Amino acid sequence: MKQNTSEELTKMERFMFRLFSVYIILYILFISDFISNFFGEAFPILQNVKRPFNFIANTFMNLINSLFIHRNSVDTSSLVPDFYWAYIAALSLFLMSIIISLLWTIFDKRKNHQVLFGYVHAIARYYLAFILSFYGITKLFGFQFEANSQNALLYSLPDLSPHQLFWSFMGVSKSYQFFGGLLEIIPAILLVFRRTATLGSIIAIAVLLNVLMLDIGYDTPLKLFLFHLIIIALYILSHDLKKLFNLFVLKQTTALATIVPVFNLKRLKWLYIILKSGLICGFIFLELKSQIAAINETNDAPHSLIAGIHKITEFQLSQDSSSKGRGNQLDWKKIALPSDAYRFSVQFSNDSIATYFLKSNPASESMEFVSKEDSSYKIKLDYTRLKSDKWQFTGTIKKDSVRFISTKINLNKSNLLKDYGKAIWVY
Repeated sequence: MKQNTSEELTKMERFMFRLFSVYIILYILFISDFISNFFGEAFPILQNVKRPFNFIANTFMNLINSLFIHRNSVDTSSLVPDFYWAYIAALSLFLMSIIISLLWTIFDKRKNHQVLFGYVHAIARYYLAFILSFYGITKLFGFQFEANSQNALLYSLPDLSPHQLFWSFMGVSKSYQFFGGLLEIIPAILLVFRRTATLGSIIAIAVLLNVLMLDIGYDTPLKLFLFHLIIIALYILSHDLKKLFNLFVLKQTTALATIVPVFNLKRLKWLYIILKSGLICGFIFLELKSQIAAINETNDAPHSLIAGIHKITEFQLSQDSSSKGRGNQLDWKKIALPSDAYRFSVQFSNDSIATYFLKSNPASESMEFVSKEDSSYKIKLDYTRLKSDKWQFTGTIKKDSVRFISTKINLNKSNLLKDYGKAIWVY
């Protein structure tokens, strides 16, 4: 694409421009579920708007499966993480974009696409700005990474997955989380304005490349998502790539191209400013509201008082008569319970660890978990506070009765978290 959006394009440039324009629109509509996921609760109508696109995506994936893949199950509930079907969907949409762009270029001889580029450029800018600001604000509030992820801290270092290790050590530093959040919010702010979009996309590409390499290096399942964000940032930058090369490599004086605004009616400029300001302020308000709600939900969770890692003593297991022949179950050594009680990890006397998952909505002083590997393996526990850090649990493991006392470990006194949020300059 040439450096000035008003210049005529060659046939190859027209094809490439149309290819990535079509693919970005298809990706946002059929793969990325950002709008309905993050705004669906505040604006339920968005779920209805997205539902036809989800139906088309699911139908298309099932068609691909029946024609070429022949897998038994097709899980297209989320195509953002690095699931098998996300790659199939991305490849299919890219091939579809090639066909559409090829036919478009053959039958449409226009050599200037200034208006179309302005629309897709605006969509790409706002989409990327919302994504970056969401993750940036989440980091500022300290919700993306957990320093005291109870399930991860229960494991010894060699037993952690690279993803768990990455999530834990990133969460240990408040200052680096805040810095990382700022690095995402700054380009997000720049991207919502046409005049600063080039600078915003340059910063965004640098930040996203670093995140992509972290995701690759530590096997975080968002690599495909990050790759698409970088493609979108490069698209925003595409009209200035040649001029930036001349400036930074050839040391030539040049001026960056100006993107024609989508709404260019001077008499309605006030309406455009109001709508744009309302959109930006509305997003910030909804995101801050979501973060504050998450903080309150964590503090008010039914099991927030017992959340953490517990060392178990006085473990007593009374086996049901029907289970006598299957061998003794291992005693429990430690348990880990996050505040949302979604998953529940147990460290046994032989140091092996098993994780169970919440079966139903948690109730105060009562919990019920189930194993994903064996749906008949259920754990029901009621708990009572004996002292500030001591608890008594009673309940059942499958059909066996269980009772034990636990002492909650104060993680804030551990070497990992005792100086959480502090930096020591002199040793």
